[in-house]
Amino acid sequence: ADGTANKGGRVGSCLFKIDRTKGESPLVYKKLEC
Repeated sequence: ADGTANKGGRVGSCLFKIDRTKGESPLVYKKLEC
């Protein structure tokens, strides 16, 4: 994903949310809808 906001946001026409359940893993953006 190409997100820059820590709270997620829109990337293109898709809405993303940050998934911090991975603990120490890098931030993972979960696609919510496009």
